[in-house]
Amino acid sequence: MLVEKANSKTRKPAIFDNLTTLELSKRYNAQLSSQKRTNSASANYLKHKTHRKLKMPRVFGLLELFVVAIQAKRLNLAMKHLACIQ
Repeated sequence: MLVEKANSKTRKPAIFDNLTTLELSKRYNAQLSSQKRTNSASANYLKHKTHRKLKMPRVFGLLELFVVAIQAKRLNLAMKHLACIQ
């Protein structure tokens, strides 16, 4: 983000001293990967000029949850199979 000075044509980096906590946390969240972002800073998005809508919460490691569930199911089936054999 660059800001132009009124007297000069050179661009200088914007100063973030006057940003609110919400704006700072949104900027920080934008730099993180999707799994590490927090929902509190960006829980709403602008649906229209005057209407805000809640975002769906991010689920950390959804793929890992599926893998663990499948492995647990396989382990459970193997234990049942062993119990039937004995």
